[in-house]
Formats: sequence, structure tokens, C-alpha cells
Amino acid sequence: MVYCIFRLSKIISQCDSSNDEHYSFLVPIMKALLEKSKTDLALNTNLPALKLRLAGPEFFEHFKEYHGGEEWEYFIKKHVTPLHDSYMTGYLSDLPMEMDVFWAECYEVSTY
Repeated sequence: MVYCIFRLSKIISQCDSSNDEHYSFLVPIMKALLEKSKTDLALNTNLPALKLRLAGPEFFEHFKEYHGGEEWEYFIKKHVTPLHDSYMTGYLSDLPMEMDVFWAECYEVSTY
């Protein structure tokens, strides 16, 4: 989930803040991810000002302001980014071997 939170945060950061259309699709996904990882990431401690209990448009407006704040940026930088990088390193380190096996098997099947 940390990978998704990191990526979604980057996408939201790149969205034009005046374009609510993008936010309206992305913010509910972010809220669901944060609610799912509330315990694992200790959100009550790490993001005390984040109001996950707000619903609908209230959370939408709150997160729109909150996302650009120092607390969120610090959380992403210090807690989410290291976990994301660790995941990517572990995932990508095995990928070349798996791809080699996959293509070798494809080649063997195609020669019969």
C-alpha cells in the first residue's frame, strides 16, 4: 500500500490544483489507502492533523489543503519514501531473472 500512497501522492502533486476533476477521482482512492494503512503507518501519530473521519466533500477540501502542507510532505519524505524505495529495490532486483526465464520459456514453446 505504501507504494500506491507514494505514487498517488506524486500524481496528486502534479495535478493542477484548480482542476477539481482530477482530485475528485484521486482523493477517494488516497483516503481508502490511508484508512487501510492507518495502523501500519501510525497515522494518528505521524499525521495528527489529517482528518480521515471527514466524509465526501469535506474530506476532499481538507485533503486538498493538507496535501501541500509540511506535515504531509514530511510524512511522505521520512516514512513513505524509504518504504517505497525498499519495495522497488526488492521487486526490481528479481525482475531481470524472472524476465529471462519467461522469455526463455516463450522461445522454447515457439520452437516446437
